[in-house]
Amino acid sequence: MLKRPIPTTWTGARRPAAHRPLAITTHTINSSNARRRTAAATAATPNAAADAATNAAAAENAAPETLLALKEWGLVIDAMLAGDQVLLLRKGGLLDGKFKLEAREFLLFPTVFHVDDPLLLAPGTVEKFASALALPEPKTLAGPVPLRCRARVEAAWSVTDARRVVEALARPPGLHVWGGAFAAARLKWRPGAPMTLALVRAYARRGDALAVRQRDEYYGCFSWARVEPVVQENEEDEGEGWEPVLSDAVFSERAALAREGLAAAGIEATPLEL
Repeated sequence: MLKRPIPTTWTGARRPAAHRPLAITTHTINSSNARRRTAAATAATPNAAADAATNAAAAENAAPETLLALKEWGLVIDAMLAGDQVLLLRKGGLLDGKFKLEAREFLLFPTVFHVDDPLLLAPGTVEKFASALALPEPKTLAGPVPLRCRARVEAAWSVTDARRVVEALARPPGLHVWGGAFAAARLKWRPGAPMTLALVRAYARRGDALAVRQRDEYYGCFSWARVEPVVQENEEDEGEGWEPVLSDAVFSERAALAREGLAAAGIEATPLEL
C-alpha cells in the first residue's frame, strides 16, 4: 500500500462518529430470537403446534452464540477503562503470523501483565493499576471469565519503528501508559516486522461484567478468540449495555493529538483499511 501523509485533523469519514450502540458481531444462531420467530410463526401455519415444537427444539440445540475478543494485557484494559489509553500496538502472537485486525468492534479479553522491568510502564502506572497487576490468569478461574471492556477501532496504521511511536506519543498523557522499555521488549521477537498501531475508543460495561464461559481454546500464543457469553444477548439489545469511557469531544481531542504526534515526529505510518 502506498504511503501517504498522516492527516492531522479529522476529514470526511475519518471523524469518529458520535456515540451510538455498538453492534455485537455474532457467530452463530441466537436461540432467544429463534424462539421469538417460532412464536410468531405459530399463528401463520396450518400445523402450527408441530412446527413450533420442532423449531423450538432446533433453537435449543443450536450452537451457542460467540463474540469476537482481542486478548490484551489486563493492565492496558484497565487503563482504557480509566480513560488513560486510546492506542494499541500489536505485532501478533506466535501462532498469528502477521497481526490483522479481524473487525472494527470487539471485546477485550484480559491476560496477565508480567512487569519484570518497571520501565515497561510510564511512571505511576504500576501504583495506579496495582489491582490489575494482582489479578490471576483467567484460565485459573473456576467459573466464567468477566469481560468489562469493548473497543471500536477508529483508525489504524502499519508502523515499523515502535520505539519512536511510543516516545512520540508519550506526551501529553492520555494516549498510552507504556514506558520507554516497552517498545524494546516488543521488538525482541521478529525485529523489523511491521506492527499495527490502532486508535481505539473504549466502551465500559454498564452494571455487571459480561461473563463468558471458560474454554481451553481461549488460551495460547494467538491474539483473537471467539468467546461464549453465559447469558446470550438479544439482537434487539445489542450494544445497549455499553457506554463510551470518553465523551465524543474528549476522544476527538485525543485522536487529533495522536495524529499530530505521529506527523510531528516524521514517523512513517501507512494507514490501514478498516
